[in-house]
Amino acid sequence: MPRDREGNVVMPRIVHRKPRPGDVHPITRRQFKMVFDRLPLEYLYNLKTVELLPREGDIGSPFAFYSAREKRIAIYSLPLIWETNHMDELGADLFGPYLRIEEHRAQFETDGNTARVTWANESQMGFWFCRIVLLHEFSHHFRATYPSKRKPGYKIKTGYEELFADQKANDLWAEVFPNAAKAYERARLAARERRRPEIRRRLAARRRRREITVITERNSTSRHD
Repeated sequence: MPRDREGNVVMPRIVHRKPRPGDVHPITRRQFKMVFDRLPLEYLYNLKTVELLPREGDIGSPFAFYSAREKRIAIYSLPLIWETNHMDELGADLFGPYLRIEEHRAQFETDGNTARVTWANESQMGFWFCRIVLLHEFSHHFRATYPSKRKPGYKIKTGYEELFADQKANDLWAEVFPNAAKAYERARLAARERRRPEIRRRLAARRRRREITVITERNSTSRHD
């Protein structure tokens, strides 16, 4: 890690740009300092910039991204209330558990193909963002900085890179925030048990609607017209 004249480690530069109107930046400078202070230095080595940008598109498209060429992590602004549309009801229903939103005390509701997430405050959303999004991007930087040995011309598929970053982020979370990791694992298991009956009901209702559609199509009277 580069160091200044006093021998202190030089952290990545934080570039702060105004969020999109109605949005906030999901992580503050204070939270960045907390994360930087706790992260192993190899996750920060050679990282040049962390840039806070206004959101340009839909929520989560993407939440953030890492550029290996520029050694830069870009983070997009978010509103405190999200409303996202999905291809089907199951996708909307799984949106919250997939992002582990309810574990971080956000309110999560679904209505058909629409998922609605409400955060009580910026600090609550920021803690979720640090855990689920930011550590994931730091893991991408770690992977790019310390690539595993592989045969010439061999390239790992993008999906595997995402799985690696997810696993590395989970390990990193447990390492640098051990007490919080244990508490949120208990919350995750409790939330899953609470939602299990609801998810089963939704799956059963979706299956019944599909069966009714198939039966209606098979017994259509149009051929007798």
